[in-house]
Amino acid sequence: MKCWKTWAPLKQEIRAIEAALKRIEEGEYGYCVKCGAEIGQDRLDLIPWTPFCRDCAA
Repeated sequence: MKCWKTWAPLKQEIRAIEAALKRIEEGEYGYCVKCGAEIGQDRLDLIPWTPFCRDCAA
């Protein structure tokens, strides 16, 4: 059971990356999924898989 606790955050990150790859395929990468605003390049540089702009993530 301890192993699952170690892998759970990694699996969550993998799902987020897979979702970002899907947004790239659909041409929606770089835009907030909540408000539609463009996600700043500085934020994408830090968290490339983020689906939210800075305002919606807060």
